Amino acid sequence: MLSRARRAAATTLAPVLLVVALLGLVLLSSPVGAQEGDQGPLELQSPSDDFFGGPPPGQGPGPVPGWDPELNDRAFELLLLEIALLDHLDAFTGVEPPAFTQIHDAYGPWPANIARDDLVAMLYEVDGRLADTKADVFAELGSPPSIEHALDDIPAVEKARISNGDTGVVPSDPYISAFHELLTFGDSRALRSAGLLDVVIAEELPLALEFLADPADINQLRTGAGQVAAQPAGIEARPEAPESEPTDDGAPWLTILAIAGLGLLVGVALTMLLVRRRRGDRPASRDRVTELIWEAHRGLSGATEEEDVVAIGTATATTITDSINAYVFRVSDDGLRRSGTETVITQTALLRVSETAQPLLTELSGDAAIGTAAVCAVPLVSDATMAGILVARRELERPYGNDDRHRLELLAPALGGALLSADQLDSFENLAMVDGLTALGNRRRLDGDLETTLAAAVADGTPVAFAMIDVDHFKQFNDTHGHEAGDVALQSVARLIEHNVRASDVVYRYGGEEFSVLLPTATVQEAREAGERIRGAVERAEIAGGETQPGGRLTVSVGISTLEAGPAESLKTRADGALYKAKALGRNCSVLA
Repeated sequence: MLSRARRAAATTLAPVLLVVALLGLVLLSSPVGAQEGDQGPLELQSPSDDFFGGPPPGQGPGPVPGWDPELNDRAFELLLLEIALLDHLDAFTGVEPPAFTQIHDAYGPWPANIARDDLVAMLYEVDGRLADTKADVFAELGSPPSIEHALDDIPAVEKARISNGDTGVVPSDPYISAFHELLTFGDSRALRSAGLLDVVIAEELPLALEFLADPADINQLRTGAGQVAAQPAGIEARPEAPESEPTDDGAPWLTILAIAGLGLLVGVALTMLLVRRRRGDRPASRDRVTELIWEAHRGLSGATEEEDVVAIGTATATTITDSINAYVFRVSDDGLRRSGTETVITQTALLRVSETAQPLLTELSGDAAIGTAAVCAVPLVSDATMAGILVARRELERPYGNDDRHRLELLAPALGGALLSADQLDSFENLAMVDGLTALGNRRRLDGDLETTLAAAVADGTPVAFAMIDVDHFKQFNDTHGHEAGDVALQSVARLIEHNVRASDVVYRYGGEEFSVLLPTATVQEAREAGERIRGAVERAEIAGGETQPGGRLTVSVGISTLEAGPAESLKTRADGALYKAKALGRNCSVLA
């Protein structure tokens, strides 16, 4: 196996060896009698004359008989420009040969301010001009099928999709065939006979295109485009040497050895190119979509909050599919909930994605989750777990295609994994704030909730109440019945407190046999009534072991404070003081601070 360093050396050295060998062959085959400054008129020569080792048997040098070089050049220039425009619009399907990318780059740099519609209009103009040459070309060649499709007008269906912004629309194979034929004046058999058709044309074709100066707008690009292909790729303009008698240098063996050595260099160079091609050692893709997806992967790997994960995922999905917007829906037993909202949607076409774990490309009208839009939805699955659904939306007039789906599917694994990781982290954080015995919030959660609630109440001028609750004579209960029975009694008290407060009130286990309740928006009277409800419910309950307690019942004492009766900073301290007062009064009572 070649090491990375050796592959890099082969990648660098192969084109150099090939160029040196070809130059040597050209020099050896040039007439000796041409003197410096003695040059004839310029002419275009087919690469099959020199570069590819001569024409096929039975044919003379130059173009196929009956083939008009000027017509060839005109069609070839237009074909190159159409290939460049199609490549720039990402309109080719399948894997494009690197030569197409080189053609595209030869017309660059492309102005950043050119609207896509202008480029599409320019493509259609060039395509029409290319189609106009079809009759002339066919008159010369008799309608060769290898180039018929590329010289035809782009079909109306494909044009409509390109105009709509779709990618991967036009097959590249007909353009490759036409490229071969026009490159060789209709004689691509010369390439095949030399065994170089795939290697040289599809992999390492040397392009002799001139670079434009930086074009400022579409008009300058349009004006300069015709100059780029004035000398078609692979066809070299050179002076025609005057005829002269060959000179005998007396060393024919030297020439033979030189040709053999150069032939060896060609073989080595082509072998390196084949090794490079088979190993996939090609330049990294410059596709902006791929870059955006990888940027999203990196961002998602560091995101820990669901809000951040969703923001990265939806922004990337919107950009790579040219959508209006994108959403992430979370899946529950009842239906779907759009991330960041509380409403659960039970009737929507997106449920099909959660039920089948298959993508959905469709157009919806009045859908409960999406409204009216073209939709591309892919499941977010990680470790066989459905984390959610990624949905991109755009106008009904621009339906999504398989390329859009494929792009979202490249983003989906990282997005789904990041969502599950955020869920897990959130679950761990919640566990750290929950009392293991009673499943109530613990003192850590109370401190956070109390600070937030008090700040909002002070800012809005709304009331807040706070209650501290202690189980009476609980040490005696544990000494009599044991700690396991004591734990069961505490769980019973916790449930009784929860059932006797409002849905907006929050119950906590403060520590040991102490509980607390945060009552947002509760007035003094509402707080007093809540404390008495809690005390009475515990007193009336049949709690196992309560009969051994003083009075024959398990009871609690309650201390209550309100924001209306003092500063926010002392709310908890005043409730604790009221609790001690209740105990001093004989327990099983509630006291308002």
